[in-house]
Amino acid sequence: MVAISSTTGDGEQPEKARKMLQVLRRSDPADRAMRNTRLAYLGLGDTNYNQFCNGPKTMRSKMLELGAVEICPPGWADDGIGLAYNKANFIMLRCEAGRIFDPHPLIFSA
Repeated sequence: MVAISSTTGDGEQPEKARKMLQVLRRSDPADRAMRNTRLAYLGLGDTNYNQFCNGPKTMRSKMLELGAVEICPPGWADDGIGLAYNKANFIMLRCEAGRIFDPHPLIFSA
């Protein structure tokens, strides 16, 4: 699964991501609902705010708690230096090298 999540305001979850997080929070960690899910995560934020990528970091943590297995380090794209560079770096260097693309990736955004 390649998950991409943005932030709004000071690192808060956008509406659609909040809904996804609510679903994940209702899951019992003991059930490991995301076991066997290979995860690559890209968070979009802005270091001009105190809570840089807080929403995406929270979402990623919950996915890992539910059993997802990271197959590459997460990417934290910073709008302060330009998101285009960060996204391209994440996709090409991390995902393509690991050949992790799922035929049905989950992508949620604002």
